[in-house]
Amino acid sequence: MVGKLGELRQTSLADQAYERLREAIALGELAPGMRVTERGLATALAVSATPVREALHRLEHDGLVQRSGPRTLLVAEGPAPTPTQQAEVESALRGLVARYAAERATDEQLDTLDAILDEADDLVVRLLQRREDGRPIDDLVEALLGKLRTFDAELEHACGNPALTRLLPQVRTLDHHERVRRTIDRLDDPAFRAHERYGQHRQLVKALRAHDADTAEALMVRHAQRAMAALTREPAPRTQARAQKSS
Repeated sequence: MVGKLGELRQTSLADQAYERLREAIALGELAPGMRVTERGLATALAVSATPVREALHRLEHDGLVQRSGPRTLLVAEGPAPTPTQQAEVESALRGLVARYAAERATDEQLDTLDAILDEADDLVVRLLQRREDGRPIDDLVEALLGKLRTFDAELEHACGNPALTRLLPQVRTLDHHERVRRTIDRLDDPAFRAHERYGQHRQLVKALRAHDADTAEALMVRHAQRAMAALTREPAPRTQARAQKSS
């Protein structure tokens, strides 16, 4: 019996279902050999069967599930990739995206990336002010990460390699909702260094404009590795983090 996996959010339910189910397999929530059904997974994800059916087709293509009946599948036997292993591959692929974008991005595409970061900067200012006032910031964190997700999507388009960008969803370590949750949980932790990583986006665009493929790739790999390490590290207790910040 599949437990509740968490309500899906954002635009494409099929993509959301794919990412969440892939993550559940990697984390062992859906164990090897486990029998799953479209209806059961749809109930667990609080969606209709259609996006789940599409997600399962993709997981079947990835070799992570095996069909045992018209509406029934088994989670594939054998070790699934761990989150750490997925993060290693995701970082490498994101580095290639940046490399190809440095070689192929048009001025118009680079202007679009800068415009997205301008909008993100406005969100950062509002977020910091609201946080200083002691008001809730969850909605602004989600909006900011959504804007950076748009930045990533535009960067992937600018790289001009559909084969590469189609691989990224298969190795994405955390879905958008989980990234938002983990970011909010860790913002009070001085070791999280969210502001430092945010600034790396401007450095990346500068390297893209200079057509410096080596620097762009290195920046993106380092950014992705540090972001994933920060998001998977256990957060410091909120009271302890605040004490560290005020000392």
